[in-house]
Amino acid sequence: MAKKNFEAKRREPDEESLGLPTNFYANAAYVMSSVYDVTLQFRTQTPIALPAENQPLVLETRDICNVRMSPQQAKALVAILAKHIMGYEQDHKVKLPLPPDMQNIWNEVFKA
Repeated sequence: MAKKNFEAKRREPDEESLGLPTNFYANAAYVMSSVYDVTLQFRTQTPIALPAENQPLVLETRDICNVRMSPQQAKALVAILAKHIMGYEQDHKVKLPLPPDMQNIWNEVFKA
């Protein structure tokens, strides 16, 4: 019977084994809420093929991360994010574009 070599393979440390926070990238976010919590669902959406004429774009969607928090924490997060976005626009003298429906919500919420 042949002997098997069971050498341990050296693994490079990753973020988790070093105790570092895991980083995610998402280009889509969905919000779901109940009386008790708010869930932010982050996803990536990637076109998988160019659409044929008069056909919708086909996207591959992958769930990346769900973040659950209390409604109070979600409200605080909105305030912090808005402050940072407004500061970014002011510092860089730009207005970040949004699709019209999102711009309407932004204008309504922040009375722009």
